[in-house]
Amino acid sequence: MSKYETTFVVDSLQKSENKEHIVTKVENFIKNNGGKIGEVEDWGKKRLAYEINRKQYGNYYQIHFEGPGNLPGLLEREYRLEEGILRFLTITSDPRAVLKREEAAKLAKETTEAEVIPEETKTEETKTEETKTEETKTEETKTEETKTEDEPDENDSSKDDSSKEEAVVEDVKEEVKETDDSVAKE
Repeated sequence: MSKYETTFVVDSLQKSENKEHIVTKVENFIKNNGGKIGEVEDWGKKRLAYEINRKQYGNYYQIHFEGPGNLPGLLEREYRLEEGILRFLTITSDPRAVLKREEAAKLAKETTEAEVIPEETKTEETKTEETKTEETKTEETKTEETKTEDEPDENDSSKDDSSKEEAVVEDVKEEVKETDDSVAKE
């Protein structure tokens, strides 16, 4: 059995129930013809690169699955019969991409499990690490507060207004000089 991924675009003007019905219909078709569904991704509503049947937007879906060699041909025939599907593409998955996706899913699962440790099962080490991180966060916020108090306010009227005016005058002089040079060259 080979690994495939199929991507299809459903008309965005369809009702949400119809969109879900189309996706479940495709999933059931794959299962009924000897395939195994891996991952179903809803990419959401996106603007099409060009109009298809006078439609400018479509909802994109991608399904990763395993199946026999004749399944992609049967699936594409089924897509053509469904009026709500604007475009479709079924390809053989790259084995390296499949491995990366599986590793990323495993890593995500491990991080979510690590984050959801019940309070009763936490050891003394994890509790002390949490308190240490909280203490460092409070220390960082304190240092940031002191830094902002020491710095002068931008709207402070104690700044020298005459130096600002001199800088503006210098800029204007430079611009006049540049325009005079360009006029003289002509």
